[in-house]
Amino acid sequence: MRMRRAGKATHCGHAARWLGVLCLVPALLPGCFTPQQYAQQADEEAYGIIADKWDANLGGKADYTLDDNSAEPNGPAITGQINLARAVAVATRQNRGYQREKDLLYTKARDLPLERHRFARQWLATLGGDYTRDAGDEAVGADGA
Repeated sequence: MRMRRAGKATHCGHAARWLGVLCLVPALLPGCFTPQQYAQQADEEAYGIIADKWDANLGGKADYTLDDNSAEPNGPAITGQINLARAVAVATRQNRGYQREKDLLYTKARDLPLERHRFARQWLATLGGDYTRDAGDEAVGADGA
């Protein structure tokens, strides 16, 4: 190691600077996702939760995914005779109550990770306390988040 001399940088100073930069890089990487990537990640997590919690005793697993990319929101026009499976598919697509329940299921699954986070152990919590004293009366309080 060289010692610092008048106006000259040392190897130790450069190493410390690079070490500081390298420590910041991992902290900044999570911010490199696009909004679409965050939305896709949240969708995958929500659909994973639904798949994990699905109870087969309550019925078969139907199509519980939301589709925002449909070119025809009402589906193709129906002409002539159709089979039962096609009729049920069209009826569920057109059923506003069913679609609302599907949206509600997805919304609840999207909210679950935040609720889990709120109940999980927080290693970087903040604590606070206060002490007050009035004419012969003392009070001690504490709070945490």
